[in-house]
Amino acid sequence: RCMLYYDPTDSSVGVWTREGDVFKNACYFLMKCNYGDNNHIIENEKYYRNGSTPLAKTVWKIWKDIHSMKRTPTRPDPVRLNLKKWLFVNGERDFGAMSTQLTDCTCYFQTYLFALLCKVGKPSLNRDGRTLDFRDAPLLEAATIRMSKFLLTFFVNHDDGDK
Repeated sequence: RCMLYYDPTDSSVGVWTREGDVFKNACYFLMKCNYGDNNHIIENEKYYRNGSTPLAKTVWKIWKDIHSMKRTPTRPDPVRLNLKKWLFVNGERDFGAMSTQLTDCTCYFQTYLFALLCKVGKPSLNRDGRTLDFRDAPLLEAATIRMSKFLLTFFVNHDDGDK
């Protein structure tokens, strides 16, 4: 089991492979994005603070420190994308890196591109632990071509009434 990490402002991709790191960082992101119910932690502080289980203790520590944490609990190991050409989701000059956010308004689009890379490309960690292979690279290529054509058509073509 592993977990990929991508920040839209950075072209690097990271991976956590140790189960404890996967869990801690998944917990961190769920809490940071307010996907968890903090009321249960507040109402049952003793259960979490006293560490009734290793899971409860980890949840308490992350929850207690969440707003003072500058970064994830552990750093991911860097990985390269095993892509042989530019597919819009990866770097135009560095095919082994992700594309990056170019303005303040594109982080959601970059996140969408990463989701597309994962959902369509179906990444798997190579045995070397430093490279992501893609089981459906041809399908990823076709999807990015269709998406690019759609975006160009959408933003470039105008109706006669738009002149």
